[in-house]
Amino acid sequence: MAVVPSIVFITNGKDGGLDIESTGPKSRVRLFVEGITAWPNWEQLEVLLGQMHIHPDKIDFVPGNGLYMVEFTMPEISPETIPVALVLGDRRSASTNLLVRRETFGARLRRLATGSSMLRVIKRVKMWSRTRMLEIK
Repeated sequence: MAVVPSIVFITNGKDGGLDIESTGPKSRVRLFVEGITAWPNWEQLEVLLGQMHIHPDKIDFVPGNGLYMVEFTMPEISPETIPVALVLGDRRSASTNLLVRRETFGARLRRLATGSSMLRVIKRVKMWSRTRMLEIK
């Protein structure tokens, strides 16, 4: 019986957490997979996200847990639960559900403000409010 790769767990590429809250060009997702080398030409596999075929940005072996890490850029999608699987030609792994949560307001503000003058304003307001709280105590 042929071994079919299986997705063991999914994390975000920013901090390795389980929450996937942002999508788009800066959002990375990591799939940790076992049995990937059972497929011939496994380096050419794709991620099937819903109906979208996505080429991984990289595939690495993680010796600490003995799994392969398949990292890809998350396309712009709305918050939802979406099936994710690995495909190679006519071969396909079992699907796993990927939950894309609604991004928190603070996270969205930080993402949008990165590289702009708005980020400096946010940091100043935070510093001012911390200083103010210390003065009140």
